Amino acid sequence: IREGFALGLNPSQILTEANARLSAHNPNMMFVTLFVAVFNLKDKTLVYANGGHCPPLIAHKNGRIRYLDKIHDLVVGAVEDFKYSEYQDNLNEDEILLLYTDGITEAQNEKQELFSDNRLEKFIKTQANSSAQEILDRLYQDIIAYRGKAIQSDDITAICFKHL
Repeated sequence: IREGFALGLNPSQILTEANARLSAHNPNMMFVTLFVAVFNLKDKTLVYANGGHCPPLIAHKNGRIRYLDKIHDLVVGAVEDFKYSEYQDNLNEDEILLLYTDGITEAQNEKQELFSDNRLEKFIKTQANSSAQEILDRLYQDIIAYRGKAIQSDDITAICFKHL
């Protein structure tokens, strides 16, 4: 991925190349989910490609939430010669972009209830005045508190970007 950026490839080309390399020698059908994006500070444009990853969410300070949920493509590494699509969106000032793995929304408590997309949305709506780091720290603490004594069953990974 870093090499792709260094070569000046766009997000869809990077996913297509990563897929070609991973699928070329993959007898066990292992795969990854990837979301690759470039944000242009001048025109506030986010250009991205999604290889089977959870659709990132964007939260506005007024509480409105939207997802970058245009049809996402296949997971990376599973199918040779797949060409990934590229999309574009805008990230306005004071909006929060949250990328996360399904280990967050599928975290279970002691009753085997999922943390859920709905709970994640409710959480992010309360974070309009928080920094990106504060959002990540509070989200992790919220998940740990929700999980209680239940064992972690998947990775808990998130990246937060706030356009100021």
